[in-house]
Amino acid sequence: MTYEETITALRCADTGSRELDAGVYEALGGTVLSNVLAGYWREDGGGQVPDYTTSLDAAFALLDDIIPTSRLLSLSRIKNGDSAGWACTLQHASAHIISTTGATAPLALSATIVSAWNRPCVLRFRSTAAAQG
Repeated sequence: MTYEETITALRCADTGSRELDAGVYEALGGTVLSNVLAGYWREDGGGQVPDYTTSLDAAFALLDDIIPTSRLLSLSRIKNGDSAGWACTLQHASAHIISTTGATAPLALSATIVSAWNRPCVLRFRSTAAAQG
């Protein structure tokens, strides 16, 4: 998936999935090795791709890894007519505000992280940056 397709998939999904987790990892510059039986593994040898889209702990760890200087402004439940979901707003680089929505809190946070990815001053995965440096 492309960067834009990943954001759209995260915003439109009803629930997180391993495929979305792999899409997030790849959209942020990682490479995934997939195996139908073994799941999704990071090519850099760092183990399985974390459950970014189903676990708030994994999504927050991703935020700390990718944009450590960011500030989470809000992660809140929203209701729009008959549908409910989550909204996430993040500030980074002291001026950039990024807001996205998702059906669940991990989806909303993951979509916000991917949305922030192409902004100035965003770091790459530490493992990738260390390998390049």
